[in-house]
Formats: sequence, structure tokens, C-alpha cells
Amino acid sequence: MADEGASLLGIAENGALHLVRDRVELLATSTDQALDRLVEAQGARSALWTPDVPAAEHAFWRRLHTVETGPDAERRWCPETDRVLRAGGWFPGRAIPTETWESILLQTGEFEMHDAARRFLAEFGAVGVPYRDPWDSMPWMQFSLDPLQAIWDGEIIDDLAEQAGVELYPIGMRDRGNQHLAMAEDGAVYAGMDSVWLLAPTPDEALQRLTGRIQPTASC
Repeated sequence: MADEGASLLGIAENGALHLVRDRVELLATSTDQALDRLVEAQGARSALWTPDVPAAEHAFWRRLHTVETGPDAERRWCPETDRVLRAGGWFPGRAIPTETWESILLQTGEFEMHDAARRFLAEFGAVGVPYRDPWDSMPWMQFSLDPLQAIWDGEIIDDLAEQAGVELYPIGMRDRGNQHLAMAEDGAVYAGMDSVWLLAPTPDEALQRLTGRIQPTASC
């Protein structure tokens, strides 16, 4: 990912790299050129760092202060869920490629992506709420909808699936890597690490749970 998690990086068969968000932009025509550009951008940020100066606020928290909910938000979920998801990189009609995730996880963990996970990740893949210090300043639990976070945890996902009694496909993690998120073929979302539980029976309900406040101040 790039742009502090707001964009995905994708590579074409000819080696060209693209930035993917609400549109696709060519980053470079070769991997070497792309790496040079990414290192240059990171170096420019690093040059601005000085000791004892707080790091810049994550882009999510800056966007959260300005993002507005959509006019149809309450038809799908509560307005706060809509606002948090938009700050995390989602927007109505979002559709990003899932082929890279699908190919990597099929080769490394023998995970075969089902249609429910494919639809979900096309709309919400790479969306999330980043962690920030101090912990008690977090309104929502950290989560990241990135299936590659399970790339080396195939046995754990298999164990969670066996406990749940359904086939599960990884869709991300939450609580700073302490809980895997995985989806069944019917769209139900499960969470767990050593044990598993049903987070929500539908993807939209799961997103509302993920964006629920740690200490609720009002009903959603």
C-alpha cells in the first residue's frame, strides 16, 4: 500500500506499477523506477523529521475531521459507520482489483477465494482504522481489511474454520493483530485467534460492528 494506506499498489504483467484508489494511476513503467519513486517520496518525509517533534497525524484522522456522510448512509448502516469507512478509504461504488490477493493467498496458504469474499474485498479491501497513541484516544478498535495479513497464518485460519464449522477466507485483522477476521461463503464474518466467534451474520453488519465505538456514547 501507499499514501499512508489510502492507495493500493498493483503491478501489471509488463512490470508497470499503478496506484489504485478511486481511480488507477501509473506510478512507473518498471519496478526499479517505481522503487526509486517510492524511496524518494519516503526520503522527503524523513528529511522533515527532527528529534522530539511529534510524528504527523495519520491521514485517516485528518480525513475524519472533514469527511461528510453520504445522503443514503442510514439505509445501509448508521451515519458514523459511513463516516469512518469514508475516512478509511471507502466510497460508494468502490471496486478495486482482488486478483493479487487471490493469487498470493492461493499459492501460500491454499486459500481459494469465494464469491462473498471477492465482492467484499473489491469494495472494502485495504480500508481500515489505524492505531494511535494513547490507546484511550481511540474511539474505535483498530482494524485493517487486508487479507494478506493472514499470509503466514494458514493453520490458524484453518483451525478457526474447523471451530466455526464453515469454510473461512481471511479478510483482515483487528486489535493490532490480535484477532483475525474471516468470511464464510454466506457472507458471515467471524473473528478470533485461539478461539472463534461470529462477529456478524452479514458483511454490512460486520462493518457496523467494526466501526462501533469502544465506549459507546449513543446508539447507532
